[in-house]
Amino acid sequence: MYLSCKDLLRRARLIFRCRRNTAGLADLCHGRKIAIVGNATSLLAHDNGAAIDKNDVVIRINKGFIVNEKAQGRKTTVYATSIFMPEETLREKFGKPAAVVWLTPKISNMAEYSAEIENCLCIYPLRDWLKLRRRIKKRPTSGIMLIDYICRYCSFAELNLFGFDFFATNSLNNDVSLESLKAGTPHDFDQEKEFVRLLTVTHRNIHLH
Repeated sequence: MYLSCKDLLRRARLIFRCRRNTAGLADLCHGRKIAIVGNATSLLAHDNGAAIDKNDVVIRINKGFIVNEKAQGRKTTVYATSIFMPEETLREKFGKPAAVVWLTPKISNMAEYSAEIENCLCIYPLRDWLKLRRRIKKRPTSGIMLIDYICRYCSFAELNLFGFDFFATNSLNNDVSLESLKAGTPHDFDQEKEFVRLLTVTHRNIHLH
């Protein structure tokens, strides 16, 4: 992935400013039940909202706006993103998360956030992104980056994954058809599915719902 000088300089500034925030997120998640809510449209076909909200920490991603509480729950503890999300929209859709996680190496895609957001902003390390990319062979999706990040840095009691079907159905993030998405994707959904399968096999406290 090409990173401009602007990307690298802003990343360096943010990493320096936010260097303690990953420890804060780890403290928030330590010994607790965590739900990561993906954005597969198949999520809307199931009434998992209550099961999601029973988790101590609920993490939502990108444009995973709550449109059906019975399916998606209503709680948001942490917001994670790889896309431009203005702070006004973030607040409107997700309230005041305890932490915000920036996932993609392209920091230039990030909106300008207030000091309040930067004080709880975590940055997925570039070295971890590179390791993950080598493992799954192609550019990782936001969901897989987030799962990898939480598994690397948080000692949780349980991790529950909702709304991940590895593009068997479309994503709430997308305005194009599933066929168009798959034709032009830089991702490998089969490799990501296998990545998650292995996590659930090797870690009995990780569950794919």
